[in-house]
Amino acid sequence: MVSGQAVPGRERFRPTRAGVINVWDYVDEEFAFADGRLALRGHNGSGKTKALEVLFPFVLDGVADSRRLDPFSGENRTMKSNLLFRGQDSEYGYVWMEFAQPPSDNSKISQAEPGAGSNRPPAPSGLRSDEERGAPKEDGAPKAARGPGRPRESTAGEPGGRPPGSAQRPMIPFGGGIDSIVSVEKIRVLAPDSALFVVSKPGARFDAIEAPAAVTGLPVIRAGREIDPQLLRSAELGFRNGHVPVTGIISAIAILAAVLDGRDAVVMSNEWSASAPTLEHDGKPVNHQYSKSASFEEAFRAVLAATPGLPGYFSALRDRTELWVGDEFARLGQYHATFRSCNRAFHLDPARRLDHWCGQCDKCCFIDLILAPFMPASALRAVFDVVPEPLAEPGLAPKFRTLLGSGTKPFECVGEVNECRAAVLLAARRPDRAGCALLQELAAEVAARPDAPAEAEIEAMQRPVGKNFIPGPYDFEAASRAHG
Repeated sequence: MVSGQAVPGRERFRPTRAGVINVWDYVDEEFAFADGRLALRGHNGSGKTKALEVLFPFVLDGVADSRRLDPFSGENRTMKSNLLFRGQDSEYGYVWMEFAQPPSDNSKISQAEPGAGSNRPPAPSGLRSDEERGAPKEDGAPKAARGPGRPRESTAGEPGGRPPGSAQRPMIPFGGGIDSIVSVEKIRVLAPDSALFVVSKPGARFDAIEAPAAVTGLPVIRAGREIDPQLLRSAELGFRNGHVPVTGIISAIAILAAVLDGRDAVVMSNEWSASAPTLEHDGKPVNHQYSKSASFEEAFRAVLAATPGLPGYFSALRDRTELWVGDEFARLGQYHATFRSCNRAFHLDPARRLDHWCGQCDKCCFIDLILAPFMPASALRAVFDVVPEPLAEPGLAPKFRTLLGSGTKPFECVGEVNECRAAVLLAARRPDRAGCALLQELAAEVAARPDAPAEAEIEAMQRPVGKNFIPGPYDFEAASRAHG
């Protein structure tokens, strides 16, 4: 961690408390630090070394290798032996640390590259900048054909970084899809010192994220996370699988990362349709992506506001429809060869992960549909590369009709029904789509509906809709108006 011009060391985050719960012979022990320092005194065998073993460096990097736990790099002191110290068959234990910044009138933190983690399942096991000191790269670096190279290395932790307050320093969670790409391009104009944020299994890399991230040229801040193995056994154990509020989880991790890296805001890419319910059950709306909704954003902002000094949190696309996003993305030709929103690109098992669009899933169908009004047909066919464009596949008609409101909306991050209907009508008018039989058939069906979107509604969808929480310095719409 690097501070500005003040007395060295006075502005760094310091450990204030640490605790060990149900590990080794500790039932629930808390240690208090004085001015960031801790002294342990006791007889041999009283647990001094053990406390340090499970706190440093395990809490900071989440690595449970026995050679990391043993100060002599031996292999006998395993985390399993720490947990099952009393002969139990299974057990949970927790270790934690608390850090705080000393109060100061001119406190400012420039940049940070600490590790963070916990063995509380499930939890992030590491927070790092992209300089991961030789971390393994799963499946290698992105293919050269899909981008100019790896994302630029983060300068987090290096001297000379610009302290917060001198300019906007946002962090943008990045998934490589059209929403986050549009957010990046809108925000970076106002804040050149932007950084991307990616959460994944430690060391894992997904080409569908890495390739477009490389195109941005921005630094990448990474947080590692592990999934509790028991969660992966839910079907075997007879539990129902629910939808994980992954955006809410990533939002919380992102706030921590932003604090550690001296960022002033976490900028999400959740658009207007994310607030639309997936279905109604017993008269109540059910939104499977609730943590992307406006109501979640407002509630999470209220939670953060209770603690002064935390980074801002808002979605750059809150009042934008997917139709608007599609139009904006169509203009960003530098990303067309690298982005990929297909579900198969993010399979946890690398052996089942595709390095191209599958052309069959709901996400592939939706992306094709939402971009069809704005991209030349030939360019969109080139996007899907090795597979046929979904709109050229008559067998996918049922999936498109579901997107258009025939049946239950897919439990996927796809647009709202009226957005999809507007996209079909607009795309069908393009001269280069006149020969697309499936598209013309779908457009005729939509046009015949009594609730088909009118021209005024379609035009309205291409402008801001509803409210947003974007603060003045990040209001790209106002900045665009100001510059003509």
